[in-house]
Amino acid sequence: MIILRRVAATLAVLGSVAVAPGAATAAAGQDALARVYDENSRVLAEAYFESTGDSFAVTRRAGAGERPYVEYRYVRKDGTLREGTHWGSGTVGETVRFDHNFGEGRTVTFRVCMRAGHGPDACSGTEFGENWTVGTA
Repeated sequence: MIILRRVAATLAVLGSVAVAPGAATAAAGQDALARVYDENSRVLAEAYFESTGDSFAVTRRAGAGERPYVEYRYVRKDGTLREGTHWGSGTVGETVRFDHNFGEGRTVTFRVCMRAGHGPDACSGTEFGENWTVGTA
């Protein structure tokens, strides 16, 4: 019983040490990943939002389609909407990065799409903003 109390006390101390450094970074942003899939659940492309650098990384993961792209929306502090599109590479596995300077703590919504040769593009969310991925700068 004494051994279990010592182990529990040691774990409690270790747990508080591990939590303390994270508390200082709680105000930091939130990274996010969006993926678009084909009808066989194969990942066609992905877009990653990295909050620390306010950047997007777009990667083509499969050979279907033409080029991946990420569409994003962001509301500035003055209330105006900023929208944009970044195109990735047509080469499978190649990542293209795009840097921004979003206001700290601001929400960034985005989706990743794969440009189709024929028909509609495959996207991780609708053109109306449904199912878009959310990150925080």
